[in-house]
Amino acid sequence: MSDLKQFKEYIVDWGEGRVAMEDGAYLFAYGIDGLRLWIERALRKENKRLFYEGLGKNYGHEIYKLMGRTLNESLVGLVFQNVSETLCANPYIKAVSLENYSIEGDKLNLTLDVTTVYDRIEITEVYSI
Repeated sequence: MSDLKQFKEYIVDWGEGRVAMEDGAYLFAYGIDGLRLWIERALRKENKRLFYEGLGKNYGHEIYKLMGRTLNESLVGLVFQNVSETLCANPYIKAVSLENYSIEGDKLNLTLDVTTVYDRIEITEVYSI
């Protein structure tokens, strides 16, 4: 992990749309569990990402800009590139590879292998294009 500290991420209450708290204090997840939360938030739809202090408006992907295009192999490549660039912006993520994908109507199902400084994580994401 070289100079990186242990990864720390806010635990999110997705139902309430805010950072989880207990007794007035924010709750955190550490290491790979925290990184899983960060990945989940980064890959959410723009309006569901839960912005919080310090992250700004430019956090996450811009797949919404690809909506309405014909869903084909070329577009799959663009979506994967966008996802990969989003995730690899985090120094705790070393690589992202596309393991598999399928197209079902306007839905794109991606299975990703994310290599982190801790371990590998397999993620399945579904995007409506």
